[in-house]
Amino acid sequence: MEMQKSQPIGRVPLHKYHVINAVLFFIGAMIVTSCATILKFVFVDKLKFTNPALSYTMYCAGIVFILSALFVYTIYSRRELVANTKALYAVNSAIILTYFICVFISLVDVLIMPIYLVAFIVAPISKRRDAFVGNLFSIFLIIYTLLFSRTGQGTMPLREIIAMFIVGITGGTMAAYLISGDTKRSSYILKGLV
Repeated sequence: MEMQKSQPIGRVPLHKYHVINAVLFFIGAMIVTSCATILKFVFVDKLKFTNPALSYTMYCAGIVFILSALFVYTIYSRRELVANTKALYAVNSAIILTYFICVFISLVDVLIMPIYLVAFIVAPISKRRDAFVGNLFSIFLIIYTLLFSRTGQGTMPLREIIAMFIVGITGGTMAAYLISGDTKRSSYILKGLV
């Protein structure tokens, strides 16, 4: 009698289709995020660098690095998320959406950015860990972009950026752990106010 190979407990098998979907989504996110932000830098912020091509290339390399780290985390640690394509798209779209909202609201003022919006979007539809990690990566993207914008412009105070980093980490962590799995409107709003 031939023995079958057993899979480790808790490991979801991934098909090539799921991995290809994840790769294509992350490549698209990298391209859209980099291009849209560079267009903002050039046309809205009018950043001035001595070598703009090198500066924007380095910026894109940083964005690719952060999103690649998110991709590696997702593939190796959240296999069940990759196997569920809709959930993967929902979580990562929330990250990218929050990034764009915060970057463009920062044109008005850094202190009014909803920097931990990812945790509020992802917590009810996915696990706590997805909301927490999604919040972290969106904050990394936002802070990286704000710091890059600050180097080209020099007008944004560093204290405000650091304050938003601290607020985003603490508020997002609280939201991820308080709201997770709770879909009732009244309790969602009350826990969100906490």
